[in-house]
Amino acid sequence: MSTNMAVADLVFSYNNSKLIHALRDRGQNIALQKFDRVQQTDEEINVLFRDFESLTRPTAVFVTFEEEDATIIAKKIVTEERLLELPFKFKQASEPTDIIWENRHFSSADYFFRQMIAYIVIGLLLFGSFAFIYKVARTSAEIARVFPRVDCESIEETYGS
Repeated sequence: MSTNMAVADLVFSYNNSKLIHALRDRGQNIALQKFDRVQQTDEEINVLFRDFESLTRPTAVFVTFEEEDATIIAKKIVTEERLLELPFKFKQASEPTDIIWENRHFSSADYFFRQMIAYIVIGLLLFGSFAFIYKVARTSAEIARVFPRVDCESIEETYGS
């Protein structure tokens, strides 16, 4: 195994999802010409910028090594050294196609509640379709009761045409 751990690329991740959402909301409000909401969003953005250090402090780094052996070595590293008062932790990243980068800030609790909402909506839709089919079946049964089937042949035989 080679000990060459040349780094090909570094990509830093920041805890700035609230700022990104606020900027997106501001852009939508400008597009919709809701300028009173733009001012509210500007105030929110200014409040977020007061803690500029937390917005610009990296929370994670994605390291791409030039060789796969370096990844294996990095995962085995245990060190007491710290960076920005945090310990080093190396984890294997999933394949890039498995990551939806825009959704990295959602927690498992967020996904759980979204699934619950989806199940509730599906349940309501199923109940609504059941109620609709039941109502149509009841209506057709009532119509059949008001206008029962008539055996025309036996009436013709009995009374003639």
